[in-house]
Amino acid sequence: MPAHQRRHRCHDRGAGDQAPAGRRRAASRCRTSRRARRRHVDARRSRHRLRSHRRRVRSWTNPLTVGVVAGGLVLLALFVGIENRAARPILPMRVVLDRNRGGAYLMVAVAGIGMFGVFLFLTYHLQLVLGFTPLATGLAFLPLVVMLVVGAILAGSALLPRWGARTLAVAGLVVAASGAASFTFIDSGSAYASAILPGLVVAGTGFGLIFGPAMNLATLGVRPDDSGAASAMVNAAQQLGAAFGTALLNTIAVSATAAHRAADPETTDSAVQSLIHGNTVAYWATSAILLSGALVCGMLIRPRRVTPPAGSSDSAAVASS
Repeated sequence: MPAHQRRHRCHDRGAGDQAPAGRRRAASRCRTSRRARRRHVDARRSRHRLRSHRRRVRSWTNPLTVGVVAGGLVLLALFVGIENRAARPILPMRVVLDRNRGGAYLMVAVAGIGMFGVFLFLTYHLQLVLGFTPLATGLAFLPLVVMLVVGAILAGSALLPRWGARTLAVAGLVVAASGAASFTFIDSGSAYASAILPGLVVAGTGFGLIFGPAMNLATLGVRPDDSGAASAMVNAAQQLGAAFGTALLNTIAVSATAAHRAADPETTDSAVQSLIHGNTVAYWATSAILLSGALVCGMLIRPRRVTPPAGSSDSAAVASS
């Protein structure tokens, strides 16, 4: 039978329920064949995209990569040298080198790494695996944002005077790490309400416990002429952490995804499973970074009460223990 007649037979809608059983079986086979061809084409396209991506990816040992990283470190060293010699520096080094203030900036940077790690890879999962629209994906993150705001308000008004910045920072980083680790159990059949929502609530609470104390500690006791630089460094630390974390974690995830895909390139569901595997590795890396930040901040921030100097805007002593 010619191809155009077979296509006409597959799309015949006039028979309805009166069509013979043989014709219905033939139509069912045609639909199954079309679905199989579509799956085959999708698999070929996925393999082509993966090969194209591998050709474009530059490894950490690539001369261009090494050169860019080395150039960034040289520029950073030049900036520090110029600021140390300037009569009126943009960023006085005494602002950053204070232990408590440096610990606050580290808190914010690590929290930025963790937050953008959670946002990035959950977005991949929600849209590519669960099929969420961009609007639905944004709404799905609302519980994290709500808990972050609630946690920050609670930490700044009630918990900080009682427990201190160091305790809240360590607790917040540990809670956020446990929230990120909970996403490692997500698979292609996981539902949003049961597998993703609890982790968002936990992670949002942890991030809220971090940002409140960090904002207070970053400007506590700073000299009036350094207050602008001290407060600006909070935003800079968050942006640096977000940029560094996105690059690092995405590199880890892509490498893990490519390795998993290369081990089983022919399976139809391999692309989805490889994506989930790469995201899982990134979640573990995010959790490890947050836990490492908790350890370093716990050792860096002084375990004593820090009293603001006379004339500053802070009227009460804030415990950093």
